Amino acid sequence: MDEIRAHRDVIRVEADKPVYIRTKRHEKRDIITQKVDNPFDPKTIFSWGLEAVSHRKFTENYEYIYSSRAGNGTYAYVVDSGVRATHIEYKGCVVNGFSAFNKSGVADFIDNVGHGTHVAGTIAGTGVGVSKLATIVAVKVVDQASSNSGANVLKNKRQTKAVINISLEADYSQTMNDLVEKASKDNVIFAVGAGNYSPASAKSALTVSSIQYGWSMDENYANYGTAVDILAPGDSIFSADYVADDKYVNLDGTSMVAPHVASLVLYYMSVEGISGTDALTKRILATATKDKVGGNLRGSPNLLANNNNPKEKNPPPRIFGMSG
Repeated sequence: MDEIRAHRDVIRVEADKPVYIRTKRHEKRDIITQKVDNPFDPKTIFSWGLEAVSHRKFTENYEYIYSSRAGNGTYAYVVDSGVRATHIEYKGCVVNGFSAFNKSGVADFIDNVGHGTHVAGTIAGTGVGVSKLATIVAVKVVDQASSNSGANVLKNKRQTKAVINISLEADYSQTMNDLVEKASKDNVIFAVGAGNYSPASAKSALTVSSIQYGWSMDENYANYGTAVDILAPGDSIFSADYVADDKYVNLDGTSMVAPHVASLVLYYMSVEGISGTDALTKRILATATKDKVGGNLRGSPNLLANNNNPKEKNPPPRIFGMSG
């Protein structure tokens, strides 16, 4: 080992640490793996997360106000359990990137857990997504809720000009953090949940912690403190489920917060034409709703991610209050 460390081409020797999926299927409000007759009608779904990122105060109107250009020409790399690409939420917007798994020599992108399908729905789903015109690139690194190696996650952070969503649990890894820092210099931006140590502790990552329904700090699932950059909905988030093409489910956890912010990165790329890690990060923080989250923030910033839509108060009568 000392010989390897001493080699001129070796920066660091570090144990290959596991990454996990850890989330909870929610039993509140009796929404568990259900079929929705018209998922694109805001009256038939409970989408409080969409409302939270498009309003400046808590309401119970369940409407999402957004630009019809949201996500156009942008990509989200969902590093997760795969995505059920045939779900009605996606309508052809999912492409396969990399899979650490294969069956009979063929790359396996099937989501056997549901985690990645749910995350992708929040980012770019036709009904439940924040940036509805974005393309999802599925990067499968975990399966059956089991762990996989950090090396497989690291292997696939080479893409540029896109947001990378990581909603996985992992112990601290300096190697993973270094990779995030290096990628950020190439204008690759990461949105990560504050429920893990890496890459959430990387300075250049957009580290997101969780609020509950009613806009109070979620003290059950999320980390907190000065390493947190911003807050987003993470309690009982309604999105696509993996069991069938027309099924939906509510999930809890910091896994659900990162995709809200990842999709807002794409929102600002497509709607406002902003590019570059620094500029996008500054815009996300500058447009956040300030000082509206209650509870004990324990040092976390009181900033709730928002799409800054100027037509918030008077949405036209279109799907989810969609504006031009």
